[in-house]
Amino acid sequence: MFIPSAAADAPCPQRQIFAGEKMESAFEPWIGEEVVVQLTVGRIKLSLLGTLLKDQSETLLVKLEAGCEVEIPKEYVLAIEEPRRCCTRGPSRSQANVG
Repeated sequence: MFIPSAAADAPCPQRQIFAGEKMESAFEPWIGEEVVVQLTVGRIKLSLLGTLLKDQSETLLVKLEAGCEVEIPKEYVLAIEEPRRCCTRGPSRSQANVG
């Protein structure tokens, strides 16, 4: 059974911009970009890393870093962010000193 939380019932963070006769979605600038999608489903909150492929009427099509494509209902989206990249990287397992 699915029980929506108050956050899931809140309006979608989508805003509409008037550009002449055409309305542009707030998600449109993110299409083709690598993003972190913050979601809420009931009481569960999660983040997905992937590329936003398409802004559909009720859903977003995202290709996850793991390789599969998923449709995410816009009503579950809390935020879309740029992935944070660390400037320095620690040694990989093959480079780490063991022992």
